[in-house]
Amino acid sequence: MIRINYHRKKITSSMKSKPSYKNLEEIFIDSENISGLDVDQMQNVMNSKLPSFPRAIVFSIMILFLLGIGVKLYNLQVKGGEKYMTIAEKNRLASTPLWGQRGTLLDRNGKLLAWNSTVTGNEDFPRRTYIEKPGFSMLGYIEYPKKDKKGQLWQKELKGYEGLEKTYNELLRGENGSIYKEVDSTGKEIGTQTVVPPKNGSNVITSVDANMQSALFNALSTSMNDGGYQGAAGIIMDIQTGEVLAMTSAPEFSPQVFSDRTDVAAIRDYFNDKRKPFLNRVTSGLYSPGSTIKPFIALAALNEGTVTADTTVDSTGAIEIPNRYNPDKPSIYRDWKKGGHGVTNVTKALAESVNTYFYAIGGGYKNIKGIGIKNIEKYTAGFGLASETGISFMDEKKGNLPTPSWKQKLFKENWWLGDTYITSIGQYGFQVTPIQLARGIGGIANGGHLVTPVILKGEQGAKSDVFDIDPHAYEVIRDGMRQTVLSGTAWVLNLSQVNIAAKTGTAQVGTDKTRINSWVTGFFPYENPRYSFALVLESAPKTTTVTASWAMRQFLKQSFIDSPDFWGIQKNNSGVADLPSDAPGSGIELIE
Repeated sequence: MIRINYHRKKITSSMKSKPSYKNLEEIFIDSENISGLDVDQMQNVMNSKLPSFPRAIVFSIMILFLLGIGVKLYNLQVKGGEKYMTIAEKNRLASTPLWGQRGTLLDRNGKLLAWNSTVTGNEDFPRRTYIEKPGFSMLGYIEYPKKDKKGQLWQKELKGYEGLEKTYNELLRGENGSIYKEVDSTGKEIGTQTVVPPKNGSNVITSVDANMQSALFNALSTSMNDGGYQGAAGIIMDIQTGEVLAMTSAPEFSPQVFSDRTDVAAIRDYFNDKRKPFLNRVTSGLYSPGSTIKPFIALAALNEGTVTADTTVDSTGAIEIPNRYNPDKPSIYRDWKKGGHGVTNVTKALAESVNTYFYAIGGGYKNIKGIGIKNIEKYTAGFGLASETGISFMDEKKGNLPTPSWKQKLFKENWWLGDTYITSIGQYGFQVTPIQLARGIGGIANGGHLVTPVILKGEQGAKSDVFDIDPHAYEVIRDGMRQTVLSGTAWVLNLSQVNIAAKTGTAQVGTDKTRINSWVTGFFPYENPRYSFALVLESAPKTTTVTASWAMRQFLKQSFIDSPDFWGIQKNNSGVADLPSDAPGSGIELIE
């Protein structure tokens, strides 16, 4: 007991100061525990246990650390293994794109409208080339692949914008391929090439006739400039299939300029042009239809029994209705022809565009009841006016039909008889697009079938039938439109090569009524209707003598030369199609 206590005391005292050893032998002797002390008991005396709370913290930290390493390894090797392997492969493989050829755009006869130029070298993408003839802004344009400041491609496809390039981009664009070269860390090629072949896009054959398209644009553009108009538009469509043979708007932009983006001055001029060269006036230009609405009003009157083909109105140049607020000053609604047209039936009313006749059958006058504004809305809407046609490749504007509810909402005013009169001649808030009018007139020509316009060759537009209308009423209206060409306001279209039926229109525009829009619409051939058309010249001084009928004549003359097979025209011995001679005088039809 004395020995044990002695050592405890000695050990305890040694804890108060640093141990001192004279030499290494003392250290080894002490480590041998020669004295045989209870070492375990000595450890309990010399050391204290670490508290449980700090031990738990240390243990938790170690567990979390190990879990973090495990999660990271899982993400790298299991979850993201394929991804990081791909990245590693890309770091090891240098990629060069092989450009897939964008599909070409062609007209209905196989003529190229947009195609790819030949390129050399794998790093140059193909350039887009467009037909040089004017009138093809409907094609749209493309945007080329883009590179960053280091020359690395970040957009690797040719993308279509606007028109056909945008609408059929998925068909046209194809898929790019690649050439892979194995390289070392310095970029030096060390291995063989691996090639992933590109896939070319599909060609798109349109319903458009390139010659007719160009001829229509030239006729519209010339008439626009000669007559002082701000814009023009025209469309020719198949009333059986809906195929669009020509559709153009002036002024226009160049697809080539907008694809190349090198002619900065030209692009700036487009944006600064107040005549809106980017507006497709065929589908998005809204215009008062003027007298081109009269075939629909006359058809409604015949079908509703308001008049017959033999009913007449004595046109004296104006009609008067009492003014309830001022009996001494009756409301007067004038005809375009001073003195009137005399005794007029429906055929003559269409041929000479007799306003007073349409006042009477629209709103009623004397012994004629009139169809009223509800029937005007019913029949014009029934033929698709002021509603979208459903054409797939361009944005469309809807338009407007004047109605009592429309007037009340817009002006907070009641509807009056005079409002019906003005609506009956296509004014007073009436707004339609050229494509709507061409489709509606096509419905009259083919006996009540509305066809959705389409832009691909061989495509069949959806058909919908107008409500039941007496077939005889259609015959009377078609005859009236033919008389418009033979002896009426569209006499400049009386050509030997094709029998055309038409209706002209002149609509006053602007708050001061000093400017006009000029229209012509119709169908051909008269005996077996197959195609309809609508042309409009936009906003010229009312003193102009150039009209849409004159533009249509110029189109026909050029088309007879460029597309004789379409018209069934035989060429003469010199290889040139025989052309109609211009009529004496200015060749301008009457302004209605």
